[in-house]
Amino acid sequence: MIACDRPETSPGSAAGDASAVKPTISASPIVDDKGQWKIINADYVTLTVKAPAAQRARIFYRPVAAGDEYVELKTFDAPSGVAGDFAARVRLPADFAGDVWAEAHYPDGAEKDTDPISLATNTAVADKTEPPSRNSTEGSAPAEKTKPAAPAPLNKSALSDEITGSRIERASFQNGRPDIRIDVNVPAFQLCFWQNGKLINSYEIGVGRKDFPIDISNRKIWQIVFNPEWVPPDSPWVIKNPKVSPGEHIPASDSRNPLGKIKIPLGDGYLIHQAEKSKDIGHLVSHGCIRMQQADLIDLSEKIIAATSAPVPAEKIQHALNSEDRLVVNLRSPIPISIRYDTLVVQQGELHVYPDIYGRGTNTAQNLRSDLSGVGVDTAGLDDAVLSRIAGLANKDQEFVISKSDIRSGAPPAAGRGQPLTSQNTPPPLPRSAPGGASKRTRHARPAPHRRR
Repeated sequence: MIACDRPETSPGSAAGDASAVKPTISASPIVDDKGQWKIINADYVTLTVKAPAAQRARIFYRPVAAGDEYVELKTFDAPSGVAGDFAARVRLPADFAGDVWAEAHYPDGAEKDTDPISLATNTAVADKTEPPSRNSTEGSAPAEKTKPAAPAPLNKSALSDEITGSRIERASFQNGRPDIRIDVNVPAFQLCFWQNGKLINSYEIGVGRKDFPIDISNRKIWQIVFNPEWVPPDSPWVIKNPKVSPGEHIPASDSRNPLGKIKIPLGDGYLIHQAEKSKDIGHLVSHGCIRMQQADLIDLSEKIIAATSAPVPAEKIQHALNSEDRLVVNLRSPIPISIRYDTLVVQQGELHVYPDIYGRGTNTAQNLRSDLSGVGVDTAGLDDAVLSRIAGLANKDQEFVISKSDIRSGAPPAAGRGQPLTSQNTPPPLPRSAPGGASKRTRHARPAPHRRR
């Protein structure tokens, strides 16, 4: 991906009427406007900047998975229309999806940014309920129907005792068994893979930044792309990094490509894709995408393909993994994925308090009382102040864990323990020895995560 710093506007500039009106940017033709995303279904899009009295304008693009990095699409040294607007017809690659905005420059030296628009091609933004178009395979077996899973509420972790009945069954993965689903709990930085109602794997993930939160929703996976390319439009790109040329195919192995080895579209421009570095895991790092370490993402992708018996030979997948050749795998049937937000999870008899990473006010005494009541804990005698303290003991690097029985008996929060959210988070400091001779290490030992076998 192109490394560049976004130009800063001049705050508090003494601009006159020339820059009094906030500039705007629009795109056409738009075939659909799905809330956050404006969808286009054409090779070209016309971008129009309305900035009365501006003498110059620049248009920028930040791909949805590119972090803080972006490219410049167009520079105007003068208005291009009779109305004083700046307009350009830009050719887009098939995987175009991200924020587009403009910066207007005025004769008095003022600079103003437009609000960004989220723009994507409909091939990059696969519909959440319909599969992407695909070529039929002559002689292939009919698609096997999968039994739809009944999703839990999106504010409730799939691992919650309210959902599992306090029993999480684990099993080894089986090929050709398409009853699979994926659950993500964003504050726990955890992605769970289920087959036939049993937990096969859990993976650690990175998620969207607070200003670009991941969408909490039920979605479907129709496609997996190995070695996804990032292709800057042919014209009229003005690239900050001269090493990148318009129309260049930037493979997954190239450090300039933000997607890595694999991308899994989730619809509306959201993706699961490879983390840029291991420290992405357990942190708010993306513009709404889920990031996974490469080995975990490969493992997840291979399991999805094997479970659904996708019509692609194993040797083609292995070739894609060992090369830079692009491979698109269209699944026979959709895989449900639920993206949830649950910061208070009673799981197998223990309360896990996760940080409220998006500041949604979930870690309250009232919510904790409700969750405890849902798993059979009589909360009538529990003090709101104690519950509020327990609900506030997680932070950006650690969760807080305390047994349901300790809460029920009125034990103080010190009966619980802090533990890192993921293997990439800084461990909490060890406390002093606890009463009863419990060792520091014993009190902070975190159960080993269920990893792939």
